[in-house]
Amino acid sequence: MSGDLEAAAGLLDLVVEGARALGNPFSLATSLNLQATLTELLGEEAQTAALLGEALDLGLEGRLSWPLGYTLPALAALALRVSDPAGAAWLFGAAADVSAADAVAHTFPVSRALSDRGLDATRQALDEATFTREWELGRVAGDAEVRARAAAVLSRARA
Repeated sequence: MSGDLEAAAGLLDLVVEGARALGNPFSLATSLNLQATLTELLGEEAQTAALLGEALDLGLEGRLSWPLGYTLPALAALALRVSDPAGAAWLFGAAADVSAADAVAHTFPVSRALSDRGLDATRQALDEATFTREWELGRVAGDAEVRARAAAVLSRARA
């Protein structure tokens, strides 16, 4: 089954459906993040945005640091893909804050690879001063600021 994205899509649909039925926000946010990884690989930006938006809401509402540790870097990479490198640096900074504060370990190889690739591309897209400024602003952002910055990225991705 490895590498079979079509089969993975079918399974992930069932996983998300099961997580919704379970009613556990952590399970649902985690499942949405997994499905967003797949839609990113498939180049389905609008679908990726919808999934990450829902995962972000669940993560912030429930203070679910582990799922947020995956949602925020995925949103940052999405920001870069919709031509918002400053937003990407900001969201990577917010992700770093969550990961550092809660010792989130990035153990999913595909998620880690996509995040690393997005971070490298963001660094290349911005001068060092701009990258550092945006990163630091993201690291100190509160939930309302994270929601607002994510909403701008999600809106661009859905357009």
